[in-house]
Amino acid sequence: MTIEEKIANLLEITNFKGVTSRVFTQIFDLMVKPFAKEGFGKDLNLSLTEEDLQNILTTVIPAYKEVFTEKEIDDVMAFYSTESGKSFLEKTPELNLKVQAAIEASCSGIMQRLLSEVDQQIGNEIAH
Repeated sequence: MTIEEKIANLLEITNFKGVTSRVFTQIFDLMVKPFAKEGFGKDLNLSLTEEDLQNILTTVIPAYKEVFTEKEIDDVMAFYSTESGKSFLEKTPELNLKVQAAIEASCSGIMQRLLSEVDQQIGNEIAH
């Protein structure tokens, strides 16, 4: 098996296409939802086709090949074939949701603080 085939296999095992599709949907929602209030885009249901996903997969394989050695790919694949590796893959979507919620909660306070600092800076500049 070539290293490219091993990387493609790794991406299949780690549900690269599913993750990419979800990320695309999230980005699209962020771009369209602000306009949906005005009626634009609320009925759009855009998603990546299987051909789109395959093209994306093909373009990322060289990046994996540049960053990881063949031995590292083999080792990661070996890990994912263990019970712990299978458990990790199975639990990753749930973990990602929890991490995303934690980041969003943290960022809310951070954004409020940063916006307050910007308001204060603008106020200072206007006063001078």
